[in-house]
Amino acid sequence: MSVAYTKPTNNDICIAFCYYNPTGNQAIIDNTRIFEDRLKLAQIPYFNIELIQPNSKPNLVNPTLLVEASSTLLYKESLWNILEKQIPKSFTKICFMDTNLEYTRADWLDCISLMLNFYDIIQPYNQVNMLDESGNTVNTLEAAIKTHNSEDMYGNAWAVKRSVLHKIGGFLNKSVVNSSLFFNALTSRPLDVPLLENDFLTYSTNIRENKCKIKYLNTIVNNRFNGPAMDQSVMNDVIKSMKVNWDTFFSLNPSGLWELNDTTLNSTFKSMFFPVEAVTEIPTVVPFAEAVQEVLMVEAIVPVEPVVEPVVEPVVEPVVEPVVKPVVKPVVKPVVKPVVEPVTVLRKMPIIQKTPVIPLVSTKEVPFMVKLPAGVKNDADRAAAAALMAKFKRR
Repeated sequence: MSVAYTKPTNNDICIAFCYYNPTGNQAIIDNTRIFEDRLKLAQIPYFNIELIQPNSKPNLVNPTLLVEASSTLLYKESLWNILEKQIPKSFTKICFMDTNLEYTRADWLDCISLMLNFYDIIQPYNQVNMLDESGNTVNTLEAAIKTHNSEDMYGNAWAVKRSVLHKIGGFLNKSVVNSSLFFNALTSRPLDVPLLENDFLTYSTNIRENKCKIKYLNTIVNNRFNGPAMDQSVMNDVIKSMKVNWDTFFSLNPSGLWELNDTTLNSTFKSMFFPVEAVTEIPTVVPFAEAVQEVLMVEAIVPVEPVVEPVVEPVVEPVVEPVVKPVVKPVVKPVVKPVVEPVTVLRKMPIIQKTPVIPLVSTKEVPFMVKLPAGVKNDADRAAAAALMAKFKRR
């Protein structure tokens, strides 16, 4: 279900988005219009830029900027760079985002602004609901910054402190040939694009040296169906095969966007957007001798540091080794014999020493020791002596 956004209480943040639709895909047009209407309704400040092909008409109503390009490359981050320069300085935080993303909580922009007080760059969601053409959720996936996996880039959106964006040089302008370049740079991951190796290394190192604090917003977004997914495999194969100087095949146009000089490559790249025109044969790129020499010189000067992948250790939850329960040997309690014997002894001892009770008569009370008279010789005398003894005992 769609959630009505609330007007942000913070006035330091705005939205920036671009519109680029070389095929005239109706889903992209519809999603962009819905997105813009919701921002207007919530009085959320936003700025936009539209890229049109030659002899085409704009689709946005009163866009902030209009630019042109005849090539079909991945222009999104380059367009964000151009647009950012037109946004008033009072907005110290910007959320750049795709127009087919919609939030599932109303105060999402205030949440982003608050987080940017503590972090420099935020992926403004941590989960994505993938919707089909009917708006039904077909899958729920975790986002790239949370999983540390560039393959989890579902929907392009980054919220940044503007001061930090300037320090790192904005988005890499040559990212027109790779869609996950910014994520790889943020996480110091290698980029398998020889054509961009030196530029990417410099850019990634700059982000690392500025010690950018990166986090994700703990909320879910819906990724609305935006038309058939582009197949970038052919373009990626071509880009990886190009080991020559960038300026040999690309040049900047008056709008500040890179254009392809090579018509064969241009046709190949168009196959992403127009599958019917897909070029089955990858053009053989033969570099000029000068170009090769220049690349070698640059490689000799720029030390290629070993790319330190932020040890994002796969969440190998602490190796709780299979709980091998300790072999509980049957508790054979020590035979109770040692306990029985001492008890028996203790019981016998008091019985042995029970009598006599003589100590009750203190020896101090007996004035003298009684001895039998020496002259006792017959039974009568003995009896008298015994009686005398008993008398003393009674005392």
